[in-house]
Amino acid sequence: AAIEASKSPLDQGVAGTQTRVNQLTEDAKTKTKAAQDAVAAAQAAETALTAAMKSVEASNGSLAKAQAAAPLAEQQIATAQEQSTAAEAASETARQAAVAKQLPFTSVAFSPDNALVVAAGEDHVIHTWSAETGAPCDTYASHSGAVSDLTFVGDSRLASVAVDDPRWLVWDLFPAWTLERTISGPDKFVDRVLALDFSPDGALLASGGGEPSRGGELKLWNVADGAHVREIPDAHSDTVFCVRFSPDGQQMASCGADKFLKVFNVADGAWVRSFEGHTHHVLGLAWRADGKVIASASADNSIKVWDAQNGDQLRTIGGFGKEVTSIEFIAEGTEVLASSGDRTVRWFNTADGANSRNFGGGGDFMYTAAAVPDGSLVVAGGQDSVLRLWKGADAAEVRQFAPPEASK
Repeated sequence: AAIEASKSPLDQGVAGTQTRVNQLTEDAKTKTKAAQDAVAAAQAAETALTAAMKSVEASNGSLAKAQAAAPLAEQQIATAQEQSTAAEAASETARQAAVAKQLPFTSVAFSPDNALVVAAGEDHVIHTWSAETGAPCDTYASHSGAVSDLTFVGDSRLASVAVDDPRWLVWDLFPAWTLERTISGPDKFVDRVLALDFSPDGALLASGGGEPSRGGELKLWNVADGAHVREIPDAHSDTVFCVRFSPDGQQMASCGADKFLKVFNVADGAWVRSFEGHTHHVLGLAWRADGKVIASASADNSIKVWDAQNGDQLRTIGGFGKEVTSIEFIAEGTEVLASSGDRTVRWFNTADGANSRNFGGGGDFMYTAAAVPDGSLVVAGGQDSVLRLWKGADAAEVRQFAPPEASK
């Protein structure tokens, strides 16, 4: 106690200062620890923010991909719906045909040369078939009741009577073709005419052609009198190879050496849209029965399928060895018939591009092919001047039509 009491005021001041220093040191450590914790929290927050931003970017990417894929998905849905509608229509057509086939025939006859079999009955229609092959030839409908009797009154004339129909009718089964009119001359066309098509109502004739490498010519004519109705100015920059009216007759499509397929309004000739994608001459085109799809055939060895309403390319069908020279839709469905310079005639489904059957035997470059409305018969011709006829169902050859011998 005596020693403590003896400490000087200086010593006491030093001791107090040391105590204060110790307190400040502890306070500094506490504040440093708090600062370090705050820095760590900030770093953690920054890491979380970065992760969240990456997640947002990934989500945006997924959203963009989903948005990009949406039109394709919508198109696939629309295509599926169209296929379903076409299938239902085909089913109904088949059902009606089956019902019609169940109606009995009440009269039958052979032509005088025994080349034709003729029959008629309760469906009010006269039917003819080849007596040799059984292939259907033609139908004649005008009676208002069931046909009760048939008889030939000459080599090509057939008389018929029907129940509840006061008339008796005479049909010329092989009428002679006579020339009605000619549309020609340098004042009408600048060069060759390479394409023709009648409007669905038969009132208009469209012609296509033009001077190679200089311009494509597309014109409309009145069938009744041959008068010039309209020219589509600058329709194509090169020769037009094909022109086809739409099923409703409101539009017409054309294609040519300029690699384009184009659609115009019939009423005023206004351009509607162009379809670009072929890399060589576009040689042929066809409208689907509902007018919503167009198929085109090209010298680039491919078929392209287009949405006629917006110009989008729906599908490309390849696999040809040479130019695809012609194309047409079968009946009211999605199937098409195409000819090619590789000697083939092929049957495709434009809905999925599937090649369901081929018609073989072509001897040379094939220029054109066609089918009867129900697709039961297919005919094609090419460089060898031989017409070949096949059954549509199984591609079995029915007959060949050789060219006539040259006169000596």
